[in-house]
Amino acid sequence: MSDKEPVAATHKHKFRYLLPPGNNFAFVAKFRIWLIISVLLMAASIAILFVNKSVRGEYMNWTIDFKGGTEIIYAFKDKATHEYVKLDPAKVREALAKSGETALEVSDISWEEGGKQIEGKIIRSDRFTALKPEAEKKALADFIAKFGPADPDLRASWSGDRFYTHGKKLIQQADAAPIFTASGLEMKTWLPAEAAQFTHPDESTGEFSETFAMWGLDRQYANRSRRRSRTPTSSSRTATASARRPATSCAMTRPSRSSTRSS
Repeated sequence: MSDKEPVAATHKHKFRYLLPPGNNFAFVAKFRIWLIISVLLMAASIAILFVNKSVRGEYMNWTIDFKGGTEIIYAFKDKATHEYVKLDPAKVREALAKSGETALEVSDISWEEGGKQIEGKIIRSDRFTALKPEAEKKALADFIAKFGPADPDLRASWSGDRFYTHGKKLIQQADAAPIFTASGLEMKTWLPAEAAQFTHPDESTGEFSETFAMWGLDRQYANRSRRRSRTPTSSSRTATASARRPATSCAMTRPSRSSTRSS
């Protein structure tokens, strides 16, 4: 055997070592202590569930990723100066509650846009859509009737306020808009990032995956917030709400987020 000492023992402690060589922790000898600590931590975790139930009404604080719902991000502009303004979330919550919307979560959110810090509001609702079922069914039937004959592989479905399509043929916004208008729906215009994404086929399947979003819950909440912001108790500036649009697909990113998720 070599008389040389191990490299780890002859060199100073380096970043790649989590602990210097030679340390010894008697975990097994003190297993009873660790067992007691583990039991206490587990008991505390279970107790917190009941505390949360008494405070919030639920054992777990499920997000919309688990229980389903809609998450929308708004930015508010001053009507006179067209500058972004920050509103008290309590006032927004109160305005929506007076209009009959109670199961909502309103909180602050901020992001940078054009070198400016924008203060907005994120609203979470357990509602999936504001669209009427009959309007959705009519739009779906008319859509398939118009584009289906030219693309036998066309598939389309609703999820919340969004209409998802998959097919071999590209469907332009200008061609799809009249179908939704005929059903009493107002389609949102794609952002440049969305247009670049939706107008290019998947490299593996050759299919176009497009999303046509409708003005629904976001327009409702924006209008209700705007109407209530004109009351004398609010700021002297009249604020108008503008719903931010998605920059990606269903899992939206800031600052453009208006997603509908279902469990």
